[in-house]
Amino acid sequence: MGNLKKLQFGYFIDYELWLEAKRLLDFQISNKKTNRYYNTLNFFYFESIQSKTKQVATKTYFKEKVQNNFFYALEKEFFFYKYTLPKDGIGLRRYFFFGYPMQVFYYAVGIYLLKVSQQFLADYSRKNHHCFYGGNLTFEKDKLHVNPTSTTYYSSYKKFKEKLDQEIKKNANRSVIKVDIQNYFDNISMHKLLTEMLERVKFSDKQLYNFDKSTVDLIDFYFRFLNEDRDCLPQSDNNVISSFIGYLYLTLGDLYIEDSINEIKRLYPNFLKEYKIIRYVDDIHISLDFFSPKDEAKAHSLKESKFIYDLLNLISDKFYKNLNLRFNSKTEIFDLNEKKDFNILKNLVESSSPEYPEPNANNGTSIPDKGQLIIDTLDRIKALDLLKVVEGKHEIDLTYLNDIYDDKVRTFLQSPQNIKKLDAIFTDFNYDLFRLKTKPLIVILALSNKATGEFENFLVSKSHLTTFDRDLIINYLCQTGFNNKKLVSKLYSDNQIKDIFNEIKAKKVVNNKLPGYYKIEFAKLKRFKNEISLIEQIRLRTHYERISNYSISLNLLLNEIHLICSLLECKDIKGYDVSDVRSFLTAEGVENNEVIKIATLFDRRNNNPISHSGNNIRVASSITKDEYFVFKNSVDNVLGFLLSKN
Repeated sequence: MGNLKKLQFGYFIDYELWLEAKRLLDFQISNKKTNRYYNTLNFFYFESIQSKTKQVATKTYFKEKVQNNFFYALEKEFFFYKYTLPKDGIGLRRYFFFGYPMQVFYYAVGIYLLKVSQQFLADYSRKNHHCFYGGNLTFEKDKLHVNPTSTTYYSSYKKFKEKLDQEIKKNANRSVIKVDIQNYFDNISMHKLLTEMLERVKFSDKQLYNFDKSTVDLIDFYFRFLNEDRDCLPQSDNNVISSFIGYLYLTLGDLYIEDSINEIKRLYPNFLKEYKIIRYVDDIHISLDFFSPKDEAKAHSLKESKFIYDLLNLISDKFYKNLNLRFNSKTEIFDLNEKKDFNILKNLVESSSPEYPEPNANNGTSIPDKGQLIIDTLDRIKALDLLKVVEGKHEIDLTYLNDIYDDKVRTFLQSPQNIKKLDAIFTDFNYDLFRLKTKPLIVILALSNKATGEFENFLVSKSHLTTFDRDLIINYLCQTGFNNKKLVSKLYSDNQIKDIFNEIKAKKVVNNKLPGYYKIEFAKLKRFKNEISLIEQIRLRTHYERISNYSISLNLLLNEIHLICSLLECKDIKGYDVSDVRSFLTAEGVENNEVIKIATLFDRRNNNPISHSGNNIRVASSITKDEYFVFKNSVDNVLGFLLSKN
């Protein structure tokens, strides 16, 4: 039984940590009322159901549904959905919408990794490593430190920019490498992260937190379950845990950069004076400060170029081999002794800005000037060629638009004179240009009643929703309180998003009536809450169903019904075969047609290439989707009948 316990999340996640995860999510939800940062689809849903989440915090809920892995069976309660969002140009990215219990579970796993890694992060901190992410989560006396600073990226991003600005302005013989990583979150390997942490975390901490191979396997499986067997990190609205994990992953990258620099330094003795890594998640800047040249300038410059060339190639190899990460062509090198390079990098740092700046931050620009810069930027956007926007060929500084999140700037723009200007700008405006900076543009547009009406008509008139169209509608509804019924109805007809809106409409959190294990109430399932072997079959079966591997799913489905029959009949599974199952079902009054189907399921399992390869007379054949769901429907009917009696 002890080894079986290692198959459950309760092996390493306890009730106190579960409560910390819920507290973190609830804190973020409570901030939605005053912070536009949380005006997103998932947090609109979370806010609407928050009053119904108290049961999730009970110890009974944790014991019956979480620590024992039973949540894998409860697919309508622990739900999540995937959809696509637009990236720059015409690129797309995968995005997640989490139900409340599944979001709490995701946070619990992430907080556990925070606890495990906190001492590692402290031990491997370096004075010349200045690294940040969208939050700053820490434990103090075994309690998660939760406040606006630890859960949003305002202060972290500000520190990142300050460090980078300080480094650029130093007078020294330096170059800065700006590394750009391809599709960072999609290429984070949770398996690599977990196995690296297993090697690097201190033995005493591994013992303290039960961080071992069993724990790694459970966490790795969970992320693969979310990602349909892809080894990557989910992205979702305001997910401070994903931000932390992304930061932790590249902390390993920082160490590989350090190792690479030390290797190259041995080849170029007395050439590199010092270095710094300044990083915000995957936005990496490596500053290299070289000793003043002793030889002639041209020779020194060539040597410096070769140093950087060798270093970049070595880092690239280590990142790909150890972290599954690739650099792309946007990686740049700035020689800060060259005025042109210095100015380009300086402008990049000054213009870089998070999508939501710190509310009402004072950057030295007056409110009227901020408002006028927004109006001027809108005028320039209106004149753009849409195809140039898709190609990224424009030179408009879009960071000015972010000042719209300042309450005082919005008040200034709401004056009759400025509303008149906004009305004029949005007349005959091509709203497809909103793909440049969707959220702030929608907040600006919402100030004008005339423009709002035109924009709604533009969205309603869309006959076929692209990913960008859908994103426009979602962002508009999030900013305006989901008040436009026509637009909400339009999303109900979209295949990618309709299930999400059905969940928003249902407003369910704890779903004991139909939690998702076939059509069985949770009250009838509770008898199996401690049956680890059965829950293991369910855990694996739901995963293989999601990745459409129906041959493996069928084996697990058979194991599931087989085990349940033996448990209901109080018989040992050893020696309990198809004839015993048939006799039991018949004695319980199950319809003969269903008994035959279950018996056939045993036979089909024996002619499944996953179980048996067959012989010269009969070759085993794979299970089709249609065939599998015929058998699954029969299991559903039989279990529904059996458990309704007991």
